Amino acid sequence: ETDWAAGVVQRENTENDELYIRDIERICERDGIDTIFPSYDPQVYLLTKNRERLARLGVSVLAPDYETVRVLLDKSRQLELAASVNFPHPATFRLDEHDLMDLAGRFEPPWVVRPTASARSHGMAVISRIEDLEPKVRELSESHRDLIFQEYIPGNLKQNFYMLIGRDHEVLSMISPQVLRTSHRVYRNSSAAVLFGHGHEYSERVKELVRALNWHGGLTVQTKIDARDGSLKLMEINPRLGSHTWYATEMGIDVPLMQVRSYRDESVKPIEDYPDEALMLEPFEDFIGLF
Repeated sequence: ETDWAAGVVQRENTENDELYIRDIERICERDGIDTIFPSYDPQVYLLTKNRERLARLGVSVLAPDYETVRVLLDKSRQLELAASVNFPHPATFRLDEHDLMDLAGRFEPPWVVRPTASARSHGMAVISRIEDLEPKVRELSESHRDLIFQEYIPGNLKQNFYMLIGRDHEVLSMISPQVLRTSHRVYRNSSAAVLFGHGHEYSERVKELVRALNWHGGLTVQTKIDARDGSLKLMEINPRLGSHTWYATEMGIDVPLMQVRSYRDESVKPIEDYPDEALMLEPFEDFIGLF
């Protein structure tokens, strides 16, 4: 994770990558593991670029090939892809291609600076004062090779789309609960209470976006509701089954098993029927959010 978080994303293993994969190989051989669900971005990165090596041990990595994954591991490339299908997103610029002060002059503060490779908001900074901007970018540059500058989208509410994509890139499962309340204890903005319904006005646009990814497997499309006009803006796409997979399983949709079967070329029927108006809480997170 250290190399990945610093922006060292490459096809060949670094020394740290090699140590990690050797440990994975030993664990798989020792415990008879034949299937791996990568559930965190650096794991997706490391395991997909070594998937053929693991396959020789009889271990399947349930994620697409490295070249497909590589695009989604770069936040700026994700949003370039969104732009290609006209999906709304915050204005985003790579700092190695633009002048920082020029960018700051285009948008009212606050501004967002973050690494191109990040997860769980690690390395993200929201900067409100112009005198703090350059020092913060220098600080982040010491630990992250590639940074992006983003327009800040105001508001606290978000809308996520939890999806499972089949081998032929069809949508096998898609749930989009309405976020009622959020928590900021563990991650910057985590759902604490959600309400399920059927469909969302952006569902077809999200499906169009996902088709452009050439993806196979679990996926979370994260959007934020822009407080200025109520529109949805794409914040990022997580290339994996995420921590809220339990939403689907609690609704009777066995997403992990469906993904295994899809990767084994077994028949998997799309799931469209699930309980409506179901309220789900993360009790502790929701409770402390009241204070």
